[in-house]
Parts: sequence; structure tokens; C-alpha cells
Amino acid sequence: MKGKDVVESFWNGSKDMLSVAIIIGIARAIPGVLSTSGIDQFFAQSIGGGLEGIGTYGWSYVMFITFGAFSFLIPSTSGLAGATMPVFAQTAETIFGANPETLVNVLIITVLMYSIAVGIVNMFIPTQAVVLASAERARVPYGQMLKPVGIYMGIITLTTLVFIIPITNVILF
Repeated sequence: MKGKDVVESFWNGSKDMLSVAIIIGIARAIPGVLSTSGIDQFFAQSIGGGLEGIGTYGWSYVMFITFGAFSFLIPSTSGLAGATMPVFAQTAETIFGANPETLVNVLIITVLMYSIAVGIVNMFIPTQAVVLASAERARVPYGQMLKPVGIYMGIITLTTLVFIIPITNVILF
């Protein structure tokens, strides 16, 4: 390749990565701002007060639904984790106390529900390049693709909701 082509190719690839870098940078800044201002403690205590007595099974469902909803707002998985995990860790400590064994199990459940919820949402969310590229390659409009995929996603989501309690039991015992 000519020097000009190498630079142009590098620049085009960099443009694709720049949006991801900005999202991750902003997401990494959110916990710092929240911590410095004390808002993270306010959120943790407010959410914890509202969810007090929820138990580990309720926590599992709340985390699954919460991370599923946040996945639409923050399409970057690392950005989402960076922005939410510190607050939810403090919230878990507020609700379940500082007992290390209980808290570790609750945090494992939190990370697992994050992984499951984000994985499900990323299979059909239009901000995922793979989803749109696959639909484009198959020459199927995104809206038309959602019809059969929606049924599949509904089955996966319902199955996950049924298995959250057994999954939580495996972690707790």
C-alpha cells in the first residue's frame, strides 16, 4: 500500500474506535464525579432504602431488569459496567450489610445478572454493529428482522426469568 492509503485506512479505522473510546471515557468519569460529589452515597442509600428487605431472589430480578433497561441507554458493555457497578455495589452493601460472605454472593449475582441481561439485549439492539451488519448482509430490513427475532428473544427472556431463582440458589448454596 502507498503511504497515503495506509494513513487513510488508519484514519477510517480510528474514526470507528473514537466513538467507543469517548463512551468508555465518559462512563469511567461518571463514578468519579458521583464519588467526589457524594451523589453515589445518596443513590445507594435511596435505592437501598427502597429495596430494603428485598432478599437475594428479589435482588436478582431487580438487577436483571435494571441492567436490561440500562443496556438500551448505554450500549457499551464496559461503559455500562463502569457507570453502574460502583453504585450497585454500595447499594448491595446498604441492603445486605457488610457481612463478607453474603456481600460477595450478592455481588456475584449482580455481575451474573448484568452479563445475562446485557447479552440478551445485545442480540437485537440496533446499536450493535453485528446486528445491523447481519441484517444488511441478509438484505432484511431491521424492523422486519425484529418480528421473528422478537419471538425468540421473548422465549429467552421468559426462560431466564424462570431460571433466575435456581441460578441464585446455586450461587448461595
